Amino acid sequence: MKYNLKMLEAIFIAAAAFAGALTQRAIGFGVPFFLVPVLLIYFQPPLAIIIFLLVATTSNLLVIFAHRDKKEIIWPVVIRLFITALPGLVAGAFVVTRIDKSILQVIVGALIILSICIQEFAFPKPSSPLRVSRGINLSGFIAGFLNTSVGVSGAALILWFRAHVCKPNQVRHNLAALFMLMNIVSFASIYATKPATLTAKPLIIFAELLPVVLVGNFAGQLIAGRINKKQFEKAIFVIVLVTGVMSIVFGAVKLV
Repeated sequence: MKYNLKMLEAIFIAAAAFAGALTQRAIGFGVPFFLVPVLLIYFQPPLAIIIFLLVATTSNLLVIFAHRDKKEIIWPVVIRLFITALPGLVAGAFVVTRIDKSILQVIVGALIILSICIQEFAFPKPSSPLRVSRGINLSGFIAGFLNTSVGVSGAALILWFRAHVCKPNQVRHNLAALFMLMNIVSFASIYATKPATLTAKPLIIFAELLPVVLVGNFAGQLIAGRINKKQFEKAIFVIVLVTGVMSIVFGAVKLV
């Protein structure tokens, strides 16, 4: 990569993009978890977020267009989650500028771990199909809040999806469609508040990452085709659990 990045740093960023694209395709989310922390090491936040949005949008499009003929996306669910996420996005942006983000990361991480464990071990197995149902408005709001405050909206959304009977592809495709809409809002807000950051630099870096993203998506597609529903659910549980742990770790490190 250009822009004064050393070879080792470029490999580190490329590896994060690959891992993000792979998990996005195989599980349904993962790009922000892997890529954003790495980008923030080497770039200023506005530039890092634009690069992330370009990579995430591409990954989401690849997921949406995979098996699109099966019509896995349930648009009433996606639209309702998106609409209710909007006030959460605003609330999260407001709160994170007024309290210590590190403390919030620790609290959110602990709540994620507690929630996924209660859902996994205490709640009965889901019996209702994926549709607009009770709790969707709150889930959308929480996802929006966590997206702009600590960047772990995927975990909150997964908890809602796991409360329904749905196929792995339904989880992957509906999450991809929802993240696409949220990315559009993010692009629009960046353009409205900091238009000077929309330069050729993130586009060039993204172009250099694109082959890695495509390979990661292909690898994720191979994995997705080889895991059954039970393995998929276990993978989701582990990834959400790890998300909570990492949120606590990142927050605790900043507090020390």
